[in-house]
Amino acid sequence: MLVDLLQSLERFHQHIGTWAKEPASNRLVATGFVLVPEPVPQPLPVMHPAGHAEIHLHGAIGADFTFRATVRFPAGGDAHLQFRVNGDDRLGVSVQNTGFRIYRQVLKDTLVWEQLAAGSRTLAVDQPHQVSVVATGPTVTVAVGAESIAVSDITLQTTLPRTGRFGLYAIHPARRIQPGEAARDPTQLAPIEFSDVHVLVDTSAFSNFALVSSAGGYVAAGTKRALVRTLTKHPLGIDLIHSTFALLDTAHRTLATGPLTAESPTYGMQLWAADFSDVRQPGTYILRRTW
Repeated sequence: MLVDLLQSLERFHQHIGTWAKEPASNRLVATGFVLVPEPVPQPLPVMHPAGHAEIHLHGAIGADFTFRATVRFPAGGDAHLQFRVNGDDRLGVSVQNTGFRIYRQVLKDTLVWEQLAAGSRTLAVDQPHQVSVVATGPTVTVAVGAESIAVSDITLQTTLPRTGRFGLYAIHPARRIQPGEAARDPTQLAPIEFSDVHVLVDTSAFSNFALVSSAGGYVAAGTKRALVRTLTKHPLGIDLIHSTFALLDTAHRTLATGPLTAESPTYGMQLWAADFSDVRQPGTYILRRTW
């Protein structure tokens, strides 16, 4: 079942700078920028720090999705769609007059921007450009106009596709100031616009469900439960008659099976429980769910 997570522009919350929400035209406009808190490279002529603004879609995360928008940027402006945003890293697509690039932003000792791929065409300023991001498992396909590039969202830390939030980011990149030239006031930079923004998720897809277990393990003689949760509410629920779990040992022998049972929704999440308390032999196990 396809659901648009962006039911209202009010679901976007300002994070950096100032944004204007225009429901009548379905537009979000970055109108006020703040200085990027990064060191200014030397020697002279110095780089004028960039002005940037950021806004996040509140209360929504996704693993597989279609994220799209129409962007318009002025000369020197840079419009970003960001996704799978979490505390340590995020993916994004930057759209500017020199073309578009797909990147991973990673927090290491400092914030690092790693380019994954780049488009080959220049893009006109002050013109609408349609941007689409389709994430399916580890494959992320970005299209800007007629040009499309696919990259892999696989890191050394995990071979699994990640989940995260969605955001829009606008930046006026740093530029060199010539001798005798005054630096630009970041609050006076030209607006960057995002319109027709949509985040589409198939709530029945396997990737919309997560299995949550105790990271510290379980007491052998105690209660042992795991939860299946939704990332985005699935209006139809799941078929409890055919929804089961299985507990296997490391040789993939089935030691226990049982039904998933519905729990009360918590913080907007739908929950179903798997109880395998009858298994009391200490060891390492594999838990699987089917429906």
